Amino acid sequence: MSQIDEFMGKIWRHSRTSPQIIRMRYIRLSAVLVLIACGDGGTTPTSPPTPPTPPAPVATSITLSTTTLSFASLGQTSQLTATVKDQNGATMSGASVSWSSSSPSVATVSSSGLVTAVANGSTTIKATSGSASANANASIQQIAVSITLSPDSLVFAAAGDTATVTATVLDAGGSAIVSPNLTWSSSDTAG
Repeated sequence: MSQIDEFMGKIWRHSRTSPQIIRMRYIRLSAVLVLIACGDGGTTPTSPPTPPTPPAPVATSITLSTTTLSFASLGQTSQLTATVKDQNGATMSGASVSWSSSSPSVATVSSSGLVTAVANGSTTIKATSGSASANANASIQQIAVSITLSPDSLVFAAAGDTATVTATVLDAGGSAIVSPNLTWSSSDTAG
């Protein structure tokens, strides 16, 4: 039995009013209570809930400007750039990228992605942002562009005399090529 029924029962027992009037009052009171319970009670409408904050961008992929580098001289440089994308495929401008070389004795890489040839050979240049990374293969093979002989002229006094000639072979950057593969010849082998 609800409190209202109990209350109405007390009124009915202690009242000199007829049971029908009491029932009418009970119905009216119940209707008023229902209306009060259903009303907004003077409250203002609430604004919609704030949407959840989207997750922070996380680096998930890196694309390099090139994945193959070839150098023909020591000291030659090439600039790599990295495009970092997040979990939604959006480019993360200003994302921090760290660079490394698997063989710094062959090629070095700066903090901005500038690769410099140091010696003949090959190395892997790696760009990393968060847990994402990408690689570029660098190959250094010096190509001779000039040869200097020392001495540059010889005079022999007698047949059978010998002399040693040394060759300095340089690449386009002016760096000497160590142990170059040279073929020697004379323009006059009969004399």
